[in-house]
Amino acid sequence: MPDSLLKQQAFFKAYEKYGRPEVAAREAGISPTNHYRWLKRADYAIRFRELEQRTPKAPARKRDYARHRLSNRERRRPLLRTFLDSYKALGSGLPKMRRLILAAKNANISLLQLRRWLKLDPDIQKEFTDLRLEFEQSLQRVFLNAYRKCGRINLAAKEAGVHWTRHYSWMKTDSKYKRDFEAICEELRVNPPPPQPYQKSGRPKGLGSVLPIRRGTEIIGYQLSRLGTQPDGRRGPIRKPLSWCDRTSGLGMHAQGHRG
Repeated sequence: MPDSLLKQQAFFKAYEKYGRPEVAAREAGISPTNHYRWLKRADYAIRFRELEQRTPKAPARKRDYARHRLSNRERRRPLLRTFLDSYKALGSGLPKMRRLILAAKNANISLLQLRRWLKLDPDIQKEFTDLRLEFEQSLQRVFLNAYRKCGRINLAAKEAGVHWTRHYSWMKTDSKYKRDFEAICEELRVNPPPPQPYQKSGRPKGLGSVLPIRRGTEIIGYQLSRLGTQPDGRRGPIRKPLSWCDRTSGLGMHAQGHRG
């Protein structure tokens, strides 16, 4: 007997028992597509229709979606709890996005997965929103206290560990912060802070940088480039061609050393 006939008989026996083509195909060890391909043959189609009329059709199995959602929630909860603990432990010292990335990495969650899971779990999302708001308000307090002392936005932002543009973002989005900042400005208008001493940068001063002079792809010489005051009073780059004698006397070597 051909192998296909044996498979068809096994399929018919399984279908008579279960009443579903997909389950019968799995029990007979064949793919469901084999059954639908055999239906194009007249003899097989007649035998299957007769068997289908004799066999009561099994009811379709309904999936318990509530149980499925519950199992997914139970699987997500520990990972989201790990993310929140890590996010809280990192504190407000790191930038907002950097803290989010590190906390998700510690919980072994991608950012896309994290956003999707937070939408599916309102309780965790509310807790995460409150935590972010708490960190944001702590940064605002540090910034306002620093601004009350110095009266300068750039220095206050540096002490708070945020970029100075964050202040203007808070002014647009947070009405309470805007009121507090305007109140501090009124205090400083009546009692201005002492002037801040000028702080020189610790950058070493040198002669400049040695740059090649090119003609096409060929280097025909070198020049010394530095920032200075031009004869017309404008500040800009000042370039001086270097001779071979200047380079061998140590001038060019000093500039190269400073550049490196």
